[in-house]
Amino acid sequence: MGFGGIAQNQLAIIVTARDQTAGGFWSALGSTQQFSSAVTRATQGFQQSIGRIGGLLAGDRHAYRYLSDSVRGFHAPEVVSDMIRHAGFAQVTLRKFLNGAVCMHIAEKAGAGHTS
Repeated sequence: MGFGGIAQNQLAIIVTARDQTAGGFWSALGSTQQFSSAVTRATQGFQQSIGRIGGLLAGDRHAYRYLSDSVRGFHAPEVVSDMIRHAGFAQVTLRKFLNGAVCMHIAEKAGAGHTS
């Protein structure tokens, strides 16, 4: 799950928490923009190439620009963890992979016998 706009994403997490059974688990895998400068440069180049390749194949480069633009709007993983806790999940775990380029959040829905 990517997190571009904070208002919509907080709402999505709140709705997920509301619908989740107490003691149930929720996880999200996403990209981040928090990694080393070498990885950042490589990622930016890859994102630009997606727009170019998609534009060539579809004949509309601007239709694919949203991909790279949306990644730049992702929240820091720690901000997402706070959003998850605020929504009512407990025991939020954050794991980072690929030198921080990808992260996974795992959370348990608070309920009887659980504290956040």
